[in-house]
Amino acid sequence: MKLDVDLPKIPELGIMQGRLIDPPNGDDLDWFPFDNWEQEFSIAQSLSLNSIEFVIDREMSKNNPLWNQIGRDRINELYKKHTLKPIACCVNFVIDNLISDGAIFDRVKDVIKYVSELGFKFVIIPLFGLSELKFDRENNFKNNVNVLADYADKNNLNLLIETNYTGKETLNFLSKLQNKNVGVVYDVGNATGCGHNIENDFAILSGVIKHIHIKDKNLVGDNVPLGDGIVDLANFFEILKINKYEGACTLETARGVNALSNATNNINYLKGVL
Repeated sequence: MKLDVDLPKIPELGIMQGRLIDPPNGDDLDWFPFDNWEQEFSIAQSLSLNSIEFVIDREMSKNNPLWNQIGRDRINELYKKHTLKPIACCVNFVIDNLISDGAIFDRVKDVIKYVSELGFKFVIIPLFGLSELKFDRENNFKNNVNVLADYADKNNLNLLIETNYTGKETLNFLSKLQNKNVGVVYDVGNATGCGHNIENDFAILSGVIKHIHIKDKNLVGDNVPLGDGIVDLANFFEILKINKYEGACTLETARGVNALSNATNNINYLKGVL
């Protein structure tokens, strides 16, 4: 049954791939559903979602359908069949691999080429883990980001970065880049967990925030169902309204022991907040 999900303050609401199907390891949030990834498209459509944010898994598994033409054709077919938009693709393998490593860097360029063929708008580089953006790495990383931004631009894509920087720190980093085809993914859960002033961040970054990740976290940083943590989502959506944000939002929410049930609860929670 299709849910009556009316979310007027979110123009486009999607969900991160792997959050609608129970994984082999319940603790793994960044899991790609290799055996049944196609099922998520029909589930997302039944939940009245607008998109699935495609994930390139941390292991860069050869079984990811993005890596071959047959797989890409199937991805394209499923987005169209289930009237979902290919908005964003998140390159998670840079979390476990240094983005400045030559082989990894070239693999990111491959992703950009392939998702461009599929009509995506954004490719997201999460600068965490081994590729965490830090002050002492900025000079090196800005060169990597500049080259990737240029390559993305040539492939009709926007490159988006996601970091744990404050708004002021993020804007300072962006000001050092020669290529301006770089935007920001704002993760309200991560920002809250880091103690950022979200209202100030948006005042500083409103012109470069192109995409949003929605999650809730508890006091020790665990990803929890929406409403069970410390994130003030009602206030967050007021901030979006004030700043006239018109982009998409992706649910990067806790999956729990029953992925579909938890996704439904999270969507309904948002409906109540809005």
